[in-house]
Amino acid sequence: MEQAIKLSFVTTFALSLLNLIIYFVLKRIWKKELLETMTLYWFSVVILFLIQTPLQSSVDNLIIALAFSLNVVPAAIIAKIYQNSFDEKFNYTKYLLAQIAVMLTAIIMKNNGFSFTQFCIPIVVGVLYPVIDSIRAYIKNFQKATPIHGILIFVFIYSIVTTFNFAFNRLSTDPTVIWWGWVTGSFTYILFSSFLPFFVLQEIFRVEEKKLTGIIENKTKDLTTLNSILSHDISNALQVIDLSVMRVIKTEEMRHLTKTKNKINETLALLRFVRTYFKNKDRPVPITQIHFENTLIQSADSLKEMADEKNVSIKVTSELPPGVEVLFDENLFKTCIVGNILKNAIKFSHSGETIEIKAMKDNNNRILLRIKDSGVGMSEDQLASVFTKEGKSTFGTRGEIGTGLGLPIVKELMEDHGGNIAISSEVNKGTEVILTF
Repeated sequence: MEQAIKLSFVTTFALSLLNLIIYFVLKRIWKKELLETMTLYWFSVVILFLIQTPLQSSVDNLIIALAFSLNVVPAAIIAKIYQNSFDEKFNYTKYLLAQIAVMLTAIIMKNNGFSFTQFCIPIVVGVLYPVIDSIRAYIKNFQKATPIHGILIFVFIYSIVTTFNFAFNRLSTDPTVIWWGWVTGSFTYILFSSFLPFFVLQEIFRVEEKKLTGIIENKTKDLTTLNSILSHDISNALQVIDLSVMRVIKTEEMRHLTKTKNKINETLALLRFVRTYFKNKDRPVPITQIHFENTLIQSADSLKEMADEKNVSIKVTSELPPGVEVLFDENLFKTCIVGNILKNAIKFSHSGETIEIKAMKDNNNRILLRIKDSGVGMSEDQLASVFTKEGKSTFGTRGEIGTGLGLPIVKELMEDHGGNIAISSEVNKGTEVILTF
């Protein structure tokens, strides 16, 4: 009988050590977080064998019980892997605090004359807490559980039974009972060793699929934004071109062709930016130091003809120190950021009104750009959906059309550059847009 117990111990220890070596090698070859966690699990099992085995012959049952409580470490690691497979948040702290509480309880019970079986029960419950919590996660997420999840639940339940068997039969003098306790306990590790590889593979594939889905969603979002930029900004640029060409046809003033050429160049620059921006979307945004005030004035000047056409004035003032620069893509700043907001201001202004553009520093030494008109303004409902791509465009004061995508684009690109945008508006009193760089 004693030889059978030793054989059971050696077999279980060798199996655990073999698993540790296998997962360690796989971790080095196939760098996956889950393989690192599995390596940690089998390492903790091997260390526990080395710690607990010499203590089995201890005359102090409390020491044996407290050493057994260390089984909460591998139990918690397995619980983390299992619960993460359901995308549940995991925290080791609650298991650690529970185990400290039950260990103190066991010490108090031992000092008050309770038997080994009695003071060992709270420690067993503490060890099994992560396992029981995993069963709770399985029941809660039963609809999306796989057959492998179900098989591991069977192993968890089996481990609960064998763990309580330890508590109730630890002091037995019956060789058969002792032998059966060792065999059933060893079989727990055999079951984990057999089924965990399937679970690990399932989780690796699930995580990779989730990452791939995220990449596809991001690329889809990029394509949507790309489509928005092309349909919105290039459309606006072509409207200005059309206006200039019509004036050439009507007045034969060839100077308008120069403005047409400039607008065509601006459109081509925008296309080049879009191509570069989305090609390198997962890399740092291509930005340079630009002279803020000069670039702002250029942005306003590029839309002067559009404003003149509606008899709208654009007033640019700056309280910035001379030579202030900002990290931004110049064409993006002029076309997609200031251009979008200023076009909206012109679109919703009446003849004779003035659009005020003011640059300054805030209390945190960041650059503030305020663009304020006194046009038609927006209602609370319109303001609530102004940054959504589902928002609908409204006609301007002269029936100008748009896509409703300008401000969502501005918000996304400002955030990509580390800035933000805020809007306040009141019906028939106008709108103010505040950009922070």
